Amino acid sequence: MGYYDPNIVTFHGTDPAGGRTQLVQHVTQLNVMLLAVPKDVEKAELNRIVFRLTQDLDDDNEQLVEGV
Repeated sequence: MGYYDPNIVTFHGTDPAGGRTQLVQHVTQLNVMLLAVPKDVEKAELNRIVFRLTQDLDDDNEQLVEGV
């Protein structure tokens, strides 16, 4: 059990399967339950977020216009 001054109380424990849990409760009775779950190791490839420069996007658009 713990608290974050002045309005939040936390409860730490385990679920019936032995997994770690944490209940976060605000004094207004807003509750959030956090559960630790194992990572899916069978996933072959990561899904990465990629950012492209504006110049690269402009170059692609020019190539599309020239190809039409």
